[in-house]
Amino acid sequence: FDLGPTTPVGARHRDPATDAALLDWLLGLPRPVAVFAINDIIAWRVAGVCFEAGIHVPEQVAILGVDNLPGVCQIATPQLSSIHVGWDRQGYLCAQLLDRLMRGERPPAEDQLLPPLHIVARQSTDILAIDDPKLATALRFIRQMAHEGIDVDEIAQHTGLPRRTLESRFRAVLGRSPLDEVQRVRVGLVKELMHDPHLSLEQIAERAGFNSVRWLSDVFRKWEGQTPGRYRRTLDSANVVG
Repeated sequence: FDLGPTTPVGARHRDPATDAALLDWLLGLPRPVAVFAINDIIAWRVAGVCFEAGIHVPEQVAILGVDNLPGVCQIATPQLSSIHVGWDRQGYLCAQLLDRLMRGERPPAEDQLLPPLHIVARQSTDILAIDDPKLATALRFIRQMAHEGIDVDEIAQHTGLPRRTLESRFRAVLGRSPLDEVQRVRVGLVKELMHDPHLSLEQIAERAGFNSVRWLSDVFRKWEGQTPGRYRRTLDSANVVG
């Protein structure tokens, strides 16, 4: 689907007629469906149209953008998954090539392809195929509220199910408990926040719904098999320009 201008300024302007055409296009797709947007601004517009039309993201429409712009991805509803291109790294490598060419070296015989670094997974692609409406409601609530320190009783109250029934459905369909799902979502948020080098582990723990770094570390090790510090060092080494 062509939204017209794809620059940040052009794409951010939401034209009612274009949004209506986008909605018609989305409604005509078989669902569930995944939408890949050429940049985060376009993904934000798709998410906005879905939100206003009552189309559930990611259960009905999963959305993936490009550029990993925190100011866009983290304010969208839900937060947007995006491909982290690594523009700083690519700019550095291009500058290296330009320097070699200016010193008289021959240009490469073939095009130099610079792959993106990785996908930053957020809520817009965190999808499970769930036929149980109550369970889907619980999962949506967990994704939206896990960072607030919610517990199983609050999830049960939100769905209108007795706690024991809720836990039974989780184990039957997902093979894990509601508490496990809350921890899984929190760990995902921790991994996302780790990409910001300016955030301390104390700040990350608070933002992800953990009341201490020690608790964060215990849960993170359980799910990822390594400490948060080691995971962060892996991220740092992946971003090093050699």
